[in-house]
Amino acid sequence: METMTWKLLLFGLIPLWATGPAASTVEAADWAWKQIQPSGPEPAARAYGTAVHDPVADRIILFGGQGSGAFLNDVWAFDLASQQWQELDPSGTAPSPRHGHNAIYDPVGHSMVVWAGQGAGFFNDVWVLELGEMRWRELDPANSPDRRYGSAAVFDPLSRSLVQFAGFTNSGRFNDTQSLDLLNETWLVLNPET
Repeated sequence: METMTWKLLLFGLIPLWATGPAASTVEAADWAWKQIQPSGPEPAARAYGTAVHDPVADRIILFGGQGSGAFLNDVWAFDLASQQWQELDPSGTAPSPRHGHNAIYDPVGHSMVVWAGQGAGFFNDVWVLELGEMRWRELDPANSPDRRYGSAAVFDPLSRSLVQFAGFTNSGRFNDTQSLDLLNETWLVLNPET
């Protein structure tokens, strides 16, 4: 029988990267944990940051979160081949420090797209980290959803959109869904059938 390999990389409780055969073909006996202990610098411990897999450079990009007593807006890359962390210093103005935000990988723009979160208040801003140039830029899309943190987001490859659901602030919870068209930089309210 051919051996199948699955890889899942975790930083704290953040699932950073996974690859392998279809889940239906993996047996429980195929799973094994292996702790990676990179040498050199590492990101500070944090909660509620985000990470995406950059398949072009075969690395994990980590952004922000809540560290020991402070919100963060640092950017780190974990090289999957060398298993080493490197702190990155993107050009441009960085997003405000935050946690509980969303991030998706846009393969068309080869970028990490960051939306919302909480730091010195609640956010509904959209930031693009261009991974080739390693540069931040802020988008100014029309019809932005309410400020929030703790929502969920995925990348829709058919429409090249960030699709977000729910979230909350200190005044309540949201139960809404919006889609950010990354080409036209416009939010669209979605009303899925229940």
